[in-house]
Amino acid sequence: LWTAPFDRNSVDQILAGVRGAVVVTGDGVYGLDSSTGKVTWSFATTEPNGRSYRENAEPLKGASIYGGRSAFTSPNGAWLAYALNVSPESSFSDTDSGVDVTRVVVLSTDTGRVALDTQVTGAAPAVQLTDSKTVINRKVYDTAGGRELHAARRGEGGDSGTRWALRCGRPG
Repeated sequence: LWTAPFDRNSVDQILAGVRGAVVVTGDGVYGLDSSTGKVTWSFATTEPNGRSYRENAEPLKGASIYGGRSAFTSPNGAWLAYALNVSPESSFSDTDSGVDVTRVVVLSTDTGRVALDTQVTGAAPAVQLTDSKTVINRKVYDTAGGRELHAARRGEGGDSGTRWALRCGRPG
């Protein structure tokens, strides 16, 4: 039996990774060894003294990338998509255009390695994660390599251009 080094009020989510639990907190994401409970890797959004790397970097609470949560795993548990609000402070002003910017990071749940790190406009991007591919809005990425493969095009095989479909084969 072991306990994890987190205050129960700071834990937002606990997800299953390939080697153990993955804990999402207001300070970042942490991989735990399932036999000891020790942190084996981390992706921190705050410095050890508690200050944010960016003053307004925090998990997207209430904005849905998956069921209203800021993180979710691939079907096999090998990858974790994590979203942070990195909007410039001026976007919260009533006089500004109010452009929200979201940072989406895909991590290996085994090692914590960052496979993909991108920023998109919008407070709640459409993120899909399979065992090998990541789709963020309309861009498709090879998850392990982090490279963009191709974009989804509107109207392919759809009814009057209302469905989205992925292009197969080469871009072009």
